[in-house]
Amino acid sequence: MNALKSTPGGILSASGRWETFSKEPKDQSGGEEAVFKPITNIFDNIVTAIITTSELTTDNCSVEIVQNPSRAPTSAERYNATRPDGYLLLKDRSDRAGVSWADIALSCEYKRGDGTNDLDDDVRKCLWSMQHVMRGGPCRRATYGMTIKNATTRVWFCCRSSVVVSEPFNFITEPKALVELFAAFAFADKKSLGFDPTISRAPGDPTQFIITVHPHDNEEPRRFRTTQTISSFGVEPLRGRGTRVFEAIELDEHGKERGAPVVLKVVWIDHDRMREGTVLAHLYEEADEEDKKLVKRHFLATVCHGDVLVERAVVDDTLNLMCRLDTAQDSVFKLQKNASSVSERKVPSGLANLRATSRLHTHYRIVFEEKGVTVDLLPSLRDVTKALADIVIALKLLTKLGWVHRDVSIGNILWYKGGGKLGDLEYAKKMGDMMSHDLRTASGTCIGTIQFMSIEVAAHRFLFPPAQPSVPVKQAFREIQQQEQYNKLVQLPFVHIYLHDLESL
Repeated sequence: MNALKSTPGGILSASGRWETFSKEPKDQSGGEEAVFKPITNIFDNIVTAIITTSELTTDNCSVEIVQNPSRAPTSAERYNATRPDGYLLLKDRSDRAGVSWADIALSCEYKRGDGTNDLDDDVRKCLWSMQHVMRGGPCRRATYGMTIKNATTRVWFCCRSSVVVSEPFNFITEPKALVELFAAFAFADKKSLGFDPTISRAPGDPTQFIITVHPHDNEEPRRFRTTQTISSFGVEPLRGRGTRVFEAIELDEHGKERGAPVVLKVVWIDHDRMREGTVLAHLYEEADEEDKKLVKRHFLATVCHGDVLVERAVVDDTLNLMCRLDTAQDSVFKLQKNASSVSERKVPSGLANLRATSRLHTHYRIVFEEKGVTVDLLPSLRDVTKALADIVIALKLLTKLGWVHRDVSIGNILWYKGGGKLGDLEYAKKMGDMMSHDLRTASGTCIGTIQFMSIEVAAHRFLFPPAQPSVPVKQAFREIQQQEQYNKLVQLPFVHIYLHDLESL
């Protein structure tokens, strides 16, 4: 702080106020770009002061500040015209001339005004920028944001399970807080800034990546180079599983391609959920010799799978990402005004209510041998019918072995070499398993794909008692009503059963 005080060229007055902010932004003339432009100078001076008073050098500074609200960052995967007011940008980036969402460590939004509308607009824009960062590529585990309303400053953090906001501070009257904030970001390593150390961009192609998989059986890590993105719609929500699926090919120790193309799935799963590769292994182990043939025929074969390790023996999960955050478990940040008449309960998470409490997610990767085609892309009705018939066999086998799938949908039925295969066993579980986290997703919705969800799963209760063929229709309706009343009285626990999977099919 002393190095920033009022010496020739100093930016901090003797009284501890920024020289360039003798007036609050709301009392200054000019547009927001001009009013908040001195923040760039403040950041640069903080970095210089740290370097001159410590053993750190310019090489240790990992980011630079850019304020250009008229320029939209680019994305290799998705087009958008969002223009943050400013950002902290990686210095070590491939395109030094351009600005990519993939290289933004912290997104900034500023407002001169001090009203509730100014706060809401700031927050929405900042969260929208953070969403672009998180969905822009698989290299991100988390990202940060900063909003300034007049002088009131908040820092934002989001990962796949949580959105967290700091207590506000006044960056003009509390300069030490801003100095500590900028110093922490300026000299942080890429992992601390939310980047994934186990993924790098493929040389010469910013849309493809080299991804490390850590096998669950403690084998040596294996590297795969992606060649095509098969699916990435799962990364759209700011919080969630963030599922991406790639076609990839394995690399040897010299970086040379080997073997046939495979499918690599990257996902953030509930930390206590059984891993998909483990579920497939259980199916094969529990099947007899004849059923083992059916498992091979109608389910995917695993090449390798395991939780991601960001350091030796350190699993990459959202608890690890948030371990330094002192969060208030009962704290809720609310926008001052809702943008529509949608009730608070239905406002998308991450916009109206931002809770510090969340479900713990673990970063997980699995590689499959087969690359199938989803059944909706088949041009032949005969092939579609054959694929669906094979999935009935797969579901019968699951039932025989005591499992339910719980997410049968068009995207999980694959056509491969003349037959149907059932994929995505991420939500599969043993029948009768009553683990509470399995009943609903983190967003509060029921497990499964909504367009293919059975009626009872959507209602989260049993609606139809077993049919009695000899019972007249009127009597059957009366029994259904009585059954519903009985369910309400005794509150029978709801579980997903084989018939729900068939109904989804």
